[in-house]
This record gives sequence, structure tokens and C-alpha cells, in this order.
Amino acid sequence: NRGMDEIYTVAIGNAWFMKTKAPTAYYADINRSDNQGATWTKVGTSPGLSSLVACGQFLFEAGYDYVAKQNAVKVSSDSGRTWSALQTGISDLPDLTLASSSLVAGGSILALGSRDLLNRSVLDVSKNNGTSWTRASLPANCSINSIAPIGNNIVLATTNGLLLSRDYGTTWSAVGGGLRTPAIAQIYTCMRTVLAVD
Repeated sequence: NRGMDEIYTVAIGNAWFMKTKAPTAYYADINRSDNQGATWTKVGTSPGLSSLVACGQFLFEAGYDYVAKQNAVKVSSDSGRTWSALQTGISDLPDLTLASSSLVAGGSILALGSRDLLNRSVLDVSKNNGTSWTRASLPANCSINSIAPIGNNIVLATTNGLLLSRDYGTTWSAVGGGLRTPAIAQIYTCMRTVLAVD
């Protein structure tokens, strides 16, 4: 590593990207590696947004922008050197709790999990690199702990167990038979394998 003293998040796409603490308050450095983490180069900065994902040639961020003082979803097409805010069409974006949001990318989709003013889980899905978003239909009393993509499918870890959607969040089916507890705290995907942590 480059001796980075605080790592916020890592994103893997066409290259590896790592967000680390920057010397300027409310900003983070964006670092890129083209050799699986052997060496890193700072390529840009980011104004405090919490999530970072790579999808093809794009980087995406979501969270609270401490500089603009508002929630935002942003995209970079130049490895994090410059960023532009997406006009998401998510009408309640200013009111959502995104500080602990989960933005994931897989296949051709982006999925953004957050909480509304009533502290209910909401999930917004984009099939076109963030140009437009659709609010997913979640089961009643479903509280999302974690989100993971498998290709164009979405897996949710919820307080009611693991849920799978094969149609961009329109319908859901229960999966994960054999797990000791329905309340899964975190899920990860590697290739087409799901890892669950309770």
C-alpha cells in the first residue's frame, strides 16, 4: 500500500479504486491501482460521499455531500478525477438517509439502499448507469441490512432473511435455506457465489 492511514472503501471494476482520508476536511482521496493493489496512484478527490462502486468505465458515489450540503449520487468517467451529479429522478432524495447507504453495482444495474423519513428501508434501481431510477417494491416490514448484486439479479440481507429479485426489484423470493438465522447482517458476492454473515 501507499502508507494510507485511513481507508474508507474499495471498489473493483476495470481497475481497483480506494477511497482514503484526505488532508482537506470533508474530502477523500480517490486512488487507482492497475496491478491488483501492488501500487496506487492518487487520481482525484471526492467531497465526503460514503459509497463508491465501479461499473465498467464509470465510478459512482452516493451519500451526503458535505461541501454542497445535500444528498447526492455522482458519476465519474475519468477514474475519479472529476465528478458530476446525476439527475436521478429520485424525488425524495433530499430526505433519504444516505450516510450509511449501500450503493452496489453488478451486471448492468446500480442499486441504492437507504431509509426514508419514517425510517423504512427503500431501494432504488437503475438499469442505465444512473440515468434513471425506479423505486423497488419491497415486502412489507422489510428492513434491509445489506445489498449484493449477482449479475443483473439483486440479493438483499434483511431482518426477514435473504431475498432474491430477478426482475430489478419488482418481485422477491426467499432464498438461503439452511441458514441458522433469518437476520443476516451482511452479504457479499464473488463471481456467482453469495457469502452471508450473521
